[in-house]
Parts: sequence; structure tokens; C-alpha cells
Amino acid sequence: MNSLKTQGRDAVVDCFINSEEWCNVCASYGVKSGATRAKATIASDNATAFATRLYTECLGRDPEEGGMNFWLDSMKNGMDKEQVFNEFVKSAEFTGICQDYAIDRG
Repeated sequence: MNSLKTQGRDAVVDCFINSEEWCNVCASYGVKSGATRAKATIASDNATAFATRLYTECLGRDPEEGGMNFWLDSMKNGMDKEQVFNEFVKSAEFTGICQDYAIDRG
């Protein structure tokens, strides 16, 4: 949270996406990880697990049906992992969490 406040969202996204831990999580769900600008290939049978992980790790809750369907459709239509993550953290709910902790998402 301090990094979000001091370095901004883009720097945190870069560090997060390129971390060894995230690369291992991606691999476990069939997602090719790499540099922030790299495209990811998301296996359709693992897309649900990937999206669920975003909800549980970023929002601290299980996904609701409408939101899950939105992200699954987005991945089926070619959205890569960087786009999914960036759009996810731009959501009103995540923005609200940042505001609750007085974090500048900049």
C-alpha cells in the first residue's frame, strides 16, 4: 500500500507482474507471464481460476456472477493479462479500497 502511495499504480503493477511469485501463480493457472508489455495467453479452462484469484487477492472477496462473466468474456475476446489486471484495478470497487486507505492510485 505504501508503494502505491509513493510510486503510483504503474510502478506497482510492473513490480507485481514481474515478481517471481506472480509468475509462479500465472504458470499454475496456465497463464504465460512476462514483462508488463508482454501478451499473455490464458487457457480458457484456467480463465475462471485466474479471474477468481484477482477477486480474492485484490478485493478480498469471492467474485459475483456478473463481474466474473465480464472478465471471462474479456479474456475470451483476447484481453491479455496486463489489460485484465490494469482494468481490474481501475474498477470502482478497487478505487474505493484505495480511497479507504488514502492511497493515490496515480
